Amino acid sequence: MRTVVWVSAGAASAVAAHLALRQGPCTLAFCDTGSEDVDTYRFLEDVQEWLGQPIERLRSTEYKNVDDVIARTRFMAGHHGARCSIELKRRVRFQFQRPDDRQAFGYTVDELDRAKRTEESEPAINWWWPLIEAGLTKSDCLAMVERAGLTLPRMYAMGYPNANCVGCVRANNFTYWNLIRQDFPDVFATRAAQERELGHAICKDANGPVFLDELDPARGKGRPVPDYECSIMCAIAESLPPVADERTTE
Repeated sequence: MRTVVWVSAGAASAVAAHLALRQGPCTLAFCDTGSEDVDTYRFLEDVQEWLGQPIERLRSTEYKNVDDVIARTRFMAGHHGARCSIELKRRVRFQFQRPDDRQAFGYTVDELDRAKRTEESEPAINWWWPLIEAGLTKSDCLAMVERAGLTLPRMYAMGYPNANCVGCVRANNFTYWNLIRQDFPDVFATRAAQERELGHAICKDANGPVFLDELDPARGKGRPVPDYECSIMCAIAESLPPVADERTTE
């Protein structure tokens, strides 16, 4: 049986990999969407050095990145999640995993409900939650990473709650998109154009859809960005319908 630890660009999954390796050999894997911030890869290199083991970088064989998924499927995000998450993370995981794998993820004791939903959504998987088993919180993981001398991806220091793809289509928060407008103007412009092409606004308020090219630059200023983490678990935890049903813009 192979133990696979799915590593993201955050403290929790790095610590989960650290704990897992202390218990025996593991395969470390990262789903590379092709739309990560450049500093994500620097962090992965640092984590590899800390763990003393390479992290396998897995890529979709069909799509190059998030923009490619949006262009070819004509879908961004809806009630059941984001198409890019399905294609660039979920399908990639399915192609890599084996039936008898034990799969470890960086859920902490703060996320017991998420772990339970994940187990219920795919009961055939042999799930393992090293951080929950160890009683560690997100704050504990941050402290352990700091003590190890690791610097988290710059997205955290820039005010984002995680290091998702830049311009995550799951983030329907005005504060987030005005940060993206400020820090990554090219990505903001691309998402705004994609919204208009598809006739679908990522953000909404009480009055209805709010397209990015109409978003007030001051809206949400000073408010915290909620944690909308789009990890490899998104599609699993939300119990997505078949992919064939996702080819819409709503």
